[in-house]
Amino acid sequence: MENLILWIISVVIVVGIPTAMMGTGKKILSDMPSIGVWYGFKSKYSLINNELWEFANNTMAKLWVNIGEALTPAAAIAMIFCFGKDKNTILSYFGLILLVDVISLLYSRFYVSKLLKEKYNTKK
Repeated sequence: MENLILWIISVVIVVGIPTAMMGTGKKILSDMPSIGVWYGFKSKYSLINNELWEFANNTMAKLWVNIGEALTPAAAIAMIFCFGKDKNTILSYFGLILLVDVISLLYSRFYVSKLLKEKYNTKK
């Protein structure tokens, strides 16, 4: 029973992260937030003007939708393979998938920042 609860919690977390990325990306694409709101791609460069803000948020949203569409089913399928296994196996799968989720989040942040600098020739 303890392993089942651990497995369920692990599935919710590793599938929830890319699902949230996908949902947030779709929300931003359908309803672009203004610069002053609490969510959106906020960086030193994206806050310079509205053009940079929209470029950064559109790029990030599309990237998050694509990443979410790939990682959500991949994480779910991977976690199916450890169903009914011991605690160490479940935690190993969980840790590996969580690492992929976190790397995806970080990659998207740095990728969009790089594109902002290249596209608009911004300087530090």
